[in-house]
Amino acid sequence: MRPRGTYTVRKSGGIFGSFIAALLGLGFVVIGSPLAAWYAESQHQAKDFTTAVQVASDDVQSGYLAVTGTAQAVDPLICPSQTADTVTDCVWTQTEQQTYQREEKRQCGSVSSDQKILYNLPDECDSDGTNCQSCYQVEEFNWETVDTTSEFAQFGLGAYTVTPTEAVNFIGEDSFTTATAVEPQVGDERQVMTYYPVQSVALVAGLASDNTLSVPTDDKPFVVSNLDYAGTLAELESQDAAKKWMLRIISLVLMVVGMTMIASPLTYFTNVFRIIPFLGSRVDRGFDAVIGFVAALIGVVLWLVLWMLVLVLKNIWIILGVLLILAVVVIVLIQRGKKKKATTAAPTT
Repeated sequence: MRPRGTYTVRKSGGIFGSFIAALLGLGFVVIGSPLAAWYAESQHQAKDFTTAVQVASDDVQSGYLAVTGTAQAVDPLICPSQTADTVTDCVWTQTEQQTYQREEKRQCGSVSSDQKILYNLPDECDSDGTNCQSCYQVEEFNWETVDTTSEFAQFGLGAYTVTPTEAVNFIGEDSFTTATAVEPQVGDERQVMTYYPVQSVALVAGLASDNTLSVPTDDKPFVVSNLDYAGTLAELESQDAAKKWMLRIISLVLMVVGMTMIASPLTYFTNVFRIIPFLGSRVDRGFDAVIGFVAALIGVVLWLVLWMLVLVLKNIWIILGVLLILAVVVIVLIQRGKKKKATTAAPTT
């Protein structure tokens, strides 16, 4: 693809830039991807939740408890409301202040549906005027968060007093966004209100001490839920699964991107093919594509090996236990076989 008249040269950084990219890619492969894969298989809040002792709100105990009952407001914290005649006590409120803002920037390649092209800019090309992308000056409008504030209020749950903090995993919160114009203008404001009414509380899991439920000290989840025990456990399992797959994807992307960055210096050397008349640039791009594809494929294979290794390390005791049981079974079968053989071979009188 040739440019439309004048064009700007794409910044590649030369061979030095390629080696810098390769070093960064090595960091993705050696550090970033393994860490993401390890944390992906380390999601355990649902498992920790199952260790909580299930008690009713009038049963005073100590330790990590899952307490069920009806909550009562202690500190005055009024829930946000879309109707002025509704007043409800909350245990947590969060206000996200947003402003409608305009941004103008240079965009090369595809333009998204929420962007408007203001005017064309010179194409961006390789140094030989090939492999070009169309460039534009675009504008886009978005609601940008400028401030977020949270408030918490103590509440009672039978014989217990609960002190919520930022560490709480609220399950079943409500939210709404304040009304704005159908076609907002730059500078318009709105608020995203998230809140948890006290009457929604059905279960609290936390560390019980002196009739107070607070943040556990051993990394177990501090949960306020509008569901029963089974429903809360199912929701925590769903959260764990979502985080696990998100981190797995991040780990895979880091590995693939890292390998392509490691291979980037090779694409610099393929520039020698540009001396071929007429076909040089196409041959160059073809080899670059092959190098990128092979590097990405190697990244996928390495990530599968990494994932299997992490699974083995995370379940090493289970695997060793299974191998031990299999070894015992094999030894017993061998011993029985020897005894049977000895009995069969013994002479009869």
